[in-house]
Amino acid sequence: MAAGKSVAHRYFEEFLTAPGDLAVAEEIMTPDVQFLNPVAKTGIHGIEEYQAFAKRWYVGFPDRVFTVDDEVIEGDTVAVRFTITGTHGGEFMGIAPTGAHIEVNGMNLFKLRDGLIADVQAFFNPMELYGPLGLSSPPGGAPMKDQAPAPPPMPAATAPSATDSGRAFEAFLEHEHVLGERVLKAGTVIAEALKGLTSADAIPPGVRAGMGIMVYLHETFADQAHLAAEEAIIPLAVARGMDPAHAKWVNDHHEQARLYWKAMSVAWRRIVDGDPGDAPFAIEDFWRNSEAFVKLFEAHALRENDVLFPEMGRYFSESDDALVMGIITHVGPPDIKPYIDLVTEMEVALGITPPAE
Repeated sequence: MAAGKSVAHRYFEEFLTAPGDLAVAEEIMTPDVQFLNPVAKTGIHGIEEYQAFAKRWYVGFPDRVFTVDDEVIEGDTVAVRFTITGTHGGEFMGIAPTGAHIEVNGMNLFKLRDGLIADVQAFFNPMELYGPLGLSSPPGGAPMKDQAPAPPPMPAATAPSATDSGRAFEAFLEHEHVLGERVLKAGTVIAEALKGLTSADAIPPGVRAGMGIMVYLHETFADQAHLAAEEAIIPLAVARGMDPAHAKWVNDHHEQARLYWKAMSVAWRRIVDGDPGDAPFAIEDFWRNSEAFVKLFEAHALRENDVLFPEMGRYFSESDDALVMGIITHVGPPDIKPYIDLVTEMEVALGITPPAE
């Protein structure tokens, strides 16, 4: 191994590229490594399953080459743009050899633990792999046009301006900020309603319902979807030349928000537990953390919209923008409508009029 070669390079160049070495997996991966890609139904869990996955490539494409096009390392996250080329010379996923040539472009996000690969998410167009093999869909799947619906349509890319790069990813994330504004407004209403209350029984039923929904959204949606999507694409902008210092504040704000959310979750649990001696403190902890989160993220969203997203967009090409859109629409739940409906339920419970559909 060349001195200083990253585990991501070893993953592509030694583990997957022909001739391939299955033993490399034990040197670069954690025992509980996980892998997901656009066509995996259950993913891969553990080194043995990962080696079985590699064997399918060994057999199906004996001359395969996995090329690292770009790599950026930021802490324990590694982002790699890759290209796969090869000839279908053996059985692959139940498909008899066709002699077809493939060229697949994509990106992997690696999460490291103690310097080893613990989690891999792959993003690519499945039909770049299966189309040349004569399939209209991945094996076992419906034709691509009949698969699960794509995320709800978002604003298309626009012409660039002083505070807008014109990229589709920017329009998408700013559209999500509109939903975030509704959550922040609910947080303000909750905080104002709780101030001065000293008993859990004194919390109005609508406010109590809104608090519970707010905690649920923080724990199951906001972090896994919006925050995770932003964190997934920032390394790509850095790879294209953006100064990583220009985005450090984003990760700091995200970390701070997670601490506010955790504090709100604990305070909510204390309120639900119903200890009258603790109630005044739990209620105050809830509204203070809610108020702090709202204040921080009102400024956070504006700075992203007006500064960060336009700067990232200036470093992305049109093909980068398409790849980034593929990433952010695959992060988090595949269907966000139930969570949008929950935001509406929270607004109704708090006496806030939801926006017109």
